[in-house]
Amino acid sequence: IGWFINFLVVNNERFIYSYWHKNEHESNQSKFDRY
Repeated sequence: IGWFINFLVVNNERFIYSYWHKNEHESNQSKFDRY
């Protein structure tokens, strides 16, 4: 069952990274406005 947990963790990290990356691209303009 260790491989299943490992698969879930890797998938979760990949999903969070891609979601955060997409969020970064969407909020890039407001970030530049702030700084």
